[in-house]
Amino acid sequence: MGYSLKNSYYRFLEDCHANWNRFVMLLAARVITYFSGLTRPDRVKMLVLDDSIIPRERSKKTELLSHVYDHVRGKTVKGFNLLALGWTDAFSFVPVAFRMLRYAAPLVFSAISWCVLHASDKLMIEWMMGAAALGLYTAATKIPSLIHVIIGFFNQAWGLSSIREAETGKARDYYAPVFDRFTFFLFGAGILFIAVTKPFMRVYVGQAFQPSWVYTPFLLFAAVFYSVYSFMGSLYAALERTANDMRLSLLGAVMNVIINYFCIRSFGIGGAVTGTAVSYFTISMISIFDMKRYIPFRINLRRYGCYSLLILIAAAAETFTDCHVVISLACFAAFLLINRNELQGFWANLKKQRHTQGE
Repeated sequence: MGYSLKNSYYRFLEDCHANWNRFVMLLAARVITYFSGLTRPDRVKMLVLDDSIIPRERSKKTELLSHVYDHVRGKTVKGFNLLALGWTDAFSFVPVAFRMLRYAAPLVFSAISWCVLHASDKLMIEWMMGAAALGLYTAATKIPSLIHVIIGFFNQAWGLSSIREAETGKARDYYAPVFDRFTFFLFGAGILFIAVTKPFMRVYVGQAFQPSWVYTPFLLFAAVFYSVYSFMGSLYAALERTANDMRLSLLGAVMNVIINYFCIRSFGIGGAVTGTAVSYFTISMISIFDMKRYIPFRINLRRYGCYSLLILIAAAAETFTDCHVVISLACFAAFLLINRNELQGFWANLKKQRHTQGE
């Protein structure tokens, strides 16, 4: 690069498609490796967060310019607050990442929105209906909470792999099959859980809370679509589109509060369940179509629509009909029928592996 023309550098700096975050990290890695070779192996090295102020005292019309407090000078100055992650050996400082504030700030509002979304049902039920109704609703959330815990373990591993694949440039070929398998197991398990809700709740909760089973099917419906959105949320984090995650989580929280306020008055606990189901379903569907703007990976929308319809029918049958077990099992049979080709391929691969191990 030492013999490159000046125009080459200008074109590189003006290229909006360059992955600057990756470039800065690779450059920093080279510099850190060189600096480490100039010092003793036992020298202390560390990563530090630097929130230095970049003053712009004479600027008047500069984008994002604001008044910030400079702790070094002890007064408010006009400028920018640059939060950077850097490597240091107590003598040299090498910047590693500059986009931490832009990446992390929306996550704070997302976390607040999720707290509102999860807690608003219980707070509003207790406020509008009393502690007895809150106890029934809490009992009804037992099985959906198990799904949230299991999906939480999956998302921890999925979040790391999605970030790694996003950096390789092969995300389109990797995300589609993972999403297909994820939704297969998720919706299949959701329909089965709905089918056994009533007998399971008879054993799992006390006699006083057994009437709560009627609210569990649609809470399971909501938990399934919450899991779909969590999958997409990991992709937003991998693509550094946390602002999208913030907007959708805020939308879900606002929808849930509004629906709860009007529906709890008319339908009681069922109104809170309706608000949760509608809000999770809405933000999950929006996230799927929104994600296709950034990663055009293939999603079989017809199959996904069939999954959604089947779990909706199973939840409605479990809640409102007497032959709920038959209808739920019929939905599960239809679910298996839709995926018959994939199941046959999976069984063939399993037999092939067993045959290979036997030899």
